[in-house]
Amino acid sequence: MEHLNSLGTGKEFLRYRAIPGATQLNKQAARILEQGYINKYGLRKHGGQLLNEINSISPTKWSKYGIKN
Repeated sequence: MEHLNSLGTGKEFLRYRAIPGATQLNKQAARILEQGYINKYGLRKHGGQLLNEINSISPTKWSKYGIKN
């Protein structure tokens, strides 16, 4: 819904697609997957490719979930 309600921000022109194999994830699993992509492609505010403004999971908790930078 966030993306659908983003008229006027430029996000309405983005193309979204499902990530293969990312089905039936619970909230925690989805956040871990998202954080992996954030680490891989980078936050916009740090010169990365993603429009995300913040991490999905705090860096102090990455080791708890097996997330690597």
